[in-house]
Amino acid sequence: MKNILIPDNLNSLENLIDDFDGFIVGLKDFALNTRVLIDLDTIFSLIKKYPLKEIYIYINKNMKDKDLKLLKPLLIKLNKLDINGVFVSDSGLLKLAKKIDFKKPLIWSQEHMVTNAKTINYWHDLGYSMAYLSNELTINEIKDIKKQTNIPLFCQVFGYIPMFVSKRFLVSNYKKHFNIDNNSDIYYMSKENIDHIVIENNDGTTVYYGKVLNAYLEYYTIKNMKIEYAIFNGTFLKDEIVKEAINCYKNKLGKDKIEWYLDYKTTTGFFNQDAIYRVKK
Repeated sequence: MKNILIPDNLNSLENLIDDFDGFIVGLKDFALNTRVLIDLDTIFSLIKKYPLKEIYIYINKNMKDKDLKLLKPLLIKLNKLDINGVFVSDSGLLKLAKKIDFKKPLIWSQEHMVTNAKTINYWHDLGYSMAYLSNELTINEIKDIKKQTNIPLFCQVFGYIPMFVSKRFLVSNYKKHFNIDNNSDIYYMSKENIDHIVIENNDGTTVYYGKVLNAYLEYYTIKNMKIEYAIFNGTFLKDEIVKEAINCYKNKLGKDKIEWYLDYKTTTGFFNQDAIYRVKK
């Protein structure tokens, strides 16, 4: 299983990349769930700088018609670069990629929708090469998916989890309504004694769950399942915490030191928690 980093910034990427097999960055103006939003020239420089690492690109926001028009020439250029795949949410991009004969692997990454093998196989038949599993899946559900699909799978095992995305500018609207003069790149929303992280940019608002996913034990379970990629999300985290986490995971040092670094504000997510509601058969 390969370990893939989502860095908090480019300096973090440089500090941490030796411990990872590859990394994910976002294409500026077309990506969500990463703070590293860069243009093609910077992507090209990263390819030259890290020739032995796998490089993946987020182009994962819901597109407008004008976005697709702007994106077409960028995809044509990206098609010539030595990258390992593109994370895609909007199916319009899949159709556009076919039109321009885009050769790089496309990864189905539709947040809370990647939850079962039948849908994964459906999108694979339409052109996706890999899939990024939803964070709401249990270990048993991941096991069932792995048994029923043959395409490579990504699964997050560490870091803050994006749980809500809106095209609306919720922070700006809130500040305007209550006449609040507070400009920041990170905000917090407290609920049930958990401070969820809120960020807003030109594409809307994203909310991250306030506890850090630390799936140390589950990491080995999915590794034994032959899941191909484990994602470590370093967004909002200090480099030393991410370095400690990957060191503990890779060398089987236990989770206690990671928990201490994070002041025990961690979660194992839904890995061992069955869903409350299910669709009737």
